[in-house]
Amino acid sequence: MIYLLFQGVSLPICIMTFAILLFSLCVHEFAHAYVAYKLGDPTAKNLGRMNISPQSHLTLYGTIAMLFLPIGWANPVPINSRNLKNPTRGFAWVSAAGPLSNLLISFVALLLFYQVFGRINSANPLLSSTLLFLYYFATVNVGLAIFNLIPIPPLDGSRLLMLAFPNTARRIMLTYERYGFFIIIVLIYFCSPIFYQLMEWVMSGLIWLVNIV
Repeated sequence: MIYLLFQGVSLPICIMTFAILLFSLCVHEFAHAYVAYKLGDPTAKNLGRMNISPQSHLTLYGTIAMLFLPIGWANPVPINSRNLKNPTRGFAWVSAAGPLSNLLISFVALLLFYQVFGRINSANPLLSSTLLFLYYFATVNVGLAIFNLIPIPPLDGSRLLMLAFPNTARRIMLTYERYGFFIIIVLIYFCSPIFYQLMEWVMSGLIWLVNIV
């Protein structure tokens, strides 16, 4: 998260954000593996990927990228859709599981923020740090969920979009998957205001939901 330092973000916040992101990526990949297993595909489980261990999911280059760039990645869990009980519907659920897990983490973090720790009337520095941590935890996971729903290969959003495409269009998208990383970088650079606006809307929706629970 070194790029955040150049944007004026303090070093402790950068370190906290980096740690949250690493953990959240592991949960994201675990969610893919777990849902695939529940729907009939044990491939990821048999390869030891159905856990949240950083050793199982993080890659050297993906982690280094997260240190220096506003993008990074984990090692995608292998899915064999032919093993799924309903390949089309099952693959959709497996693809959606990652972003949904991040939204669930955000919801839990905001629930603790507003309904548990936020109700404590105290000026304790530890409480303030806990509230800051929970809010960043929620924010990072909302950003991760939205990012992965971008319909560009190899992100989860492209997998969901391909399910609605005819076979020809699906093959075209897979053909251009090799250029996905560069397209995503360009989008991040030029469309970051839209991305942050989406994050704000989703955060507002989750906060509203938390406050009516």
